[in-house]
Amino acid sequence: MPLHGLVAMLELIRAWPEATLTLQGIHTEQGLAIIREQYQDLVNAGRIIISKHYVPESSILTFLSNFDIGLCLYELDRHSSDFNYLSSPAGKMFNYFAAALPVIASDFVGLNPVSLHHAGIQVRSHRTETLLEACQNLMTDYTTFSEGARKAAVHYDFRRSASHLINLLRDGTGR
Repeated sequence: MPLHGLVAMLELIRAWPEATLTLQGIHTEQGLAIIREQYQDLVNAGRIIISKHYVPESSILTFLSNFDIGLCLYELDRHSSDFNYLSSPAGKMFNYFAAALPVIASDFVGLNPVSLHHAGIQVRSHRTETLLEACQNLMTDYTTFSEGARKAAVHYDFRRSASHLINLLRDGTGR
């Protein structure tokens, strides 16, 4: 079972004393065991927060407004030949955009909207130093990346892009 960049995120938090990491939603037993065995000190210090509950869709933007950075990290080497894994965009990326939350993402084609819209930074390596540098660069120019995330949200807004079709179906005008 892939850990979706979990260890890289945990190592980033260990190396960045001012940061916290919130892990929200369903977690694997394998991932929870890694946290218990190697990162319990960060949990005890309140720097890693774990919740097994999902945030209701109606509350997601309010929830995300409590954070500075969204992380979309996926196993870089393990699935290098799986086109679906590499090309599928992450739903959480679009939630981060909607909350104008800049993103640090793996350098996969499915996550290219991050770079395309200047909504964050894509990384080719999950080395702790690489992630820390990307986060610090993002925080240095936070307003630009946040605005890029907001623009990406507008670009990918389904209601906006489908409005002509909806109007055509509703009243035949397409306007």
